[in-house]
Amino acid sequence: MGILWGWVTQLSGFNNLPAAFTLGFALLVWSTIQWHRKRTLRKMAGIQLWHVWIFSLIGLWLFVTLTLTTWAYTIIYPPTQISSPFAPPRNDEGPLTFYYNLTLSGGFGHGVQTLMFHGHNTSQQEIRIISAQLISTITGDALDLKAMAENVPTEVKNINVVPSGAPIQLLATFGAPENQSQDAFLKKWSKFSLVVRDEKREYRLSFNEGNIAPFFPGVIGPHITAKN
Repeated sequence: MGILWGWVTQLSGFNNLPAAFTLGFALLVWSTIQWHRKRTLRKMAGIQLWHVWIFSLIGLWLFVTLTLTTWAYTIIYPPTQISSPFAPPRNDEGPLTFYYNLTLSGGFGHGVQTLMFHGHNTSQQEIRIISAQLISTITGDALDLKAMAENVPTEVKNINVVPSGAPIQLLATFGAPENQSQDAFLKKWSKFSLVVRDEKREYRLSFNEGNIAPFFPGVIGPHITAKN
């Protein structure tokens, strides 16, 4: 019995609150029935109707109190919304949507050859991409991107309109055919903006060291250093 109530305590976190309530209620009912049987076997009064009414009223009071308290707490302290690193900007209104997830060819101590950016035509109409660039916010250098058309890197001016619902992949190439060294890449491209223009508007997503740190472990971002 003690073990089962211990499970209720462990489940009563936010990870499985309904299971904790269900198990706790079942154990409470079972304990009440056992108590009633022991009392009747000893020729003593068991559960009476007024017991049921009192416990029902207490349960109702607890339920209403917890509900109102939770409701008031969420109004006074609204939950903080945490943006996913892969989510589009909050002010994104389409018709195209671009994300913060990256695909990098190279890194992890090696030279960097390409960066792939991902997007989507989330509108109900065909959209023509006018231009796509990567702009270094360190040096101001601009790099034209290519769009993947049938798995082939293609100049943006040479692709057709993006159909409704179609995924978008934009490719930035560094120092091809030779990879750009890691130090040279980070010196210029550790902070940059993705700038895409279509017939409707301009999209600008800003990236910094935090976005590319997973590709350069121990080089950028927090890392352990040796004593001098």
